[in-house]
Amino acid sequence: MSGQILIAEDDNTSRELLSRVLAQAGYAVVPSVDGEDALRKISAETEVAIVDLRMPKVGGFTCIEEMRKRFPDTPIIVVSSAGTKDAVQAMKAGAFSFVQKPFDRKEILSSLEEALQSRSQHLKARERNTPLPSLLPVSSSVRFEQRLLSEIEKLNPEKGPLLIQAGKGAASREVTRFVHNRCFEEGAPYVVVDFSSLSVRRGYSELFGTSSHTGKIELATGGTLVLHEIGRCPYRVQELLIERLESEAIDCWLMCTSTLPLEVLIERKFLVPALEKYLDRQFISCCPLRERRASIATLVRYFLEQLKEEWKLDSLEVDQEVVNALIEYEWPGNEEQLYVVLERASTLARNRAKSGAEVRIELQDIFFEECESSCSQEELIKLANLPLKDIESYFIQWQLRKHKGNKSKAARSLGITDRTIFNKVQKYSVEKPS
Repeated sequence: MSGQILIAEDDNTSRELLSRVLAQAGYAVVPSVDGEDALRKISAETEVAIVDLRMPKVGGFTCIEEMRKRFPDTPIIVVSSAGTKDAVQAMKAGAFSFVQKPFDRKEILSSLEEALQSRSQHLKARERNTPLPSLLPVSSSVRFEQRLLSEIEKLNPEKGPLLIQAGKGAASREVTRFVHNRCFEEGAPYVVVDFSSLSVRRGYSELFGTSSHTGKIELATGGTLVLHEIGRCPYRVQELLIERLESEAIDCWLMCTSTLPLEVLIERKFLVPALEKYLDRQFISCCPLRERRASIATLVRYFLEQLKEEWKLDSLEVDQEVVNALIEYEWPGNEEQLYVVLERASTLARNRAKSGAEVRIELQDIFFEECESSCSQEELIKLANLPLKDIESYFIQWQLRKHKGNKSKAARSLGITDRTIFNKVQKYSVEKPS
């Protein structure tokens, strides 16, 4: 990686552990032994600074203030064992996020990834000198959707919580960040909890905290608290959240995201009924890519430009019939799938091109199989309510379609023998793919 991650930590053990975690993840680490050393080492090459609050010579708060003045585009992640008061103060001073010690490896890497993404979008927006909506990455599912931008203009934290319905692959994180930036002054806390990867116990402690861990609700004071995949939030945690909302004990704007519509969340009993009245106050939805075909040609050009820079190519062109095929395809997901298809196609085109020759993507380089093999959350919910034999039959048919009727290949994908799949096909009267 070209950029650097600066670590300002006076404790040798913590500094070495954090450096090792980041180095193993592929980051270039610049360690510093205290705040004074960190201010000496920070530069334009520093992509993210990770700062402890309590250090000798120059403290963490002074570091944050000086770094924000000298390098305003460099996000600062605070990693500290400090209490709630200091954590909130750090967020208000301009820290991008706060991670409690002892830190969790996944949490620190997730915070770092979000910080890098935020820095990237701000730099691109400034380089292009474009209006506010371009703070969203061009690859986001809302970049060319004027309807959504108009709806965002009407949002107001004082009206209550916001629900964002965004299908599989949609850029819900970019949307929440954009809405937050529009509604709050720079430096206001933006705190995220992703329930798609949290256990019941972890979900509770993340939101409400423990005796040694500051909860995300408190960290978000004066800013935004984002709850990704609210439908996966445990019932007990939802009930406690409602108690806080009803007693007005939450001093932040609550944003919730879901891949499923509100009515489906209610119908499938993924939400505590009392939470519905809060999530029904403000609502926006992000359309899937297949409903925004006019955006695809522009997205293709943008992604190819990214790939060209990444691979240091003089040129990376695409045939018009390829663009037409991408526009006409019924994308089950969003831009992530489009990027994967183009990345694979570009690799094939590079391998085919002779040294020094133009790299051009042709129709033969485009494969949609990976997109078609994915199963949406809506489909999974339907399957969960079927008898076991129907579920088994469904996946056998799915693999047979994927492998164009080849039972041996389908059996290998399912992890069963040829004899077993033959017997299952006979048993369930599975139709041969057309």
